[in-house]
Amino acid sequence: MAEYIIKSSPHRNVINKLFNDAIKNTVTLYVTPITISELIYAASRIYEIAAVEKPNEDAQNYVEWLNARIKTVELTSNIPVMHNKMAW
Repeated sequence: MAEYIIKSSPHRNVINKLFNDAIKNTVTLYVTPITISELIYAASRIYEIAAVEKPNEDAQNYVEWLNARIKTVELTSNIPVMHNKMAW
């Protein structure tokens, strides 16, 4: 998800399509609160390295924008099991 804010990322188009599909409700994206927390930190660092004036504020704004496209779920012991089933 952090790659989306890197304009030169080779994966940005794929991520953009995924986020657009989420807005159209053709896919559902799930993340945990831990992932969101890590994303805020990573986005803030990316913005800081890019010399953005207010990196923390921009990181928070990105996560708020992202929240319209994702569903936050609590981490439970079932999630790794479900992930493993989906991978096969």
